[in-house]
Amino acid sequence: MQHPLVLKQMILRCDESDLPECTDVKRAAQDFSQLINERQEDPEKFGMKIMAAQQELANLKLQRATSQALTEQQQKINVLYAVVVLTTGR
Repeated sequence: MQHPLVLKQMILRCDESDLPECTDVKRAAQDFSQLINERQEDPEKFGMKIMAAQQELANLKLQRATSQALTEQQQKINVLYAVVVLTTGR
C-alpha cells in the first residue's frame, strides 16, 4: 500500500479477475480507502495516529527489536504518509 499508483494499476488488472493475488489487491485497496476516509473525516485524529505510530517505532528501537519488527512499523508509517500526500489539497 505504500505505492498508491501501483495499487491502482493492479486494481484495474484485477477488476474482473478471481486470481488469488487479486484477493490481496482488493483487500489492500479497501484498507487504503478506509485510511483515506479516516483522514478526511478527522485530520487531527489521523495526525495523532501517525504520531502514535512514530512513537511505537521509537519504542521498538529502544527495545532493540528485530529488524523485521522495525521494518513493519516503518512500512505502516509510510502508508499513513502516503494517505496524507494523496489527500492534501483535496
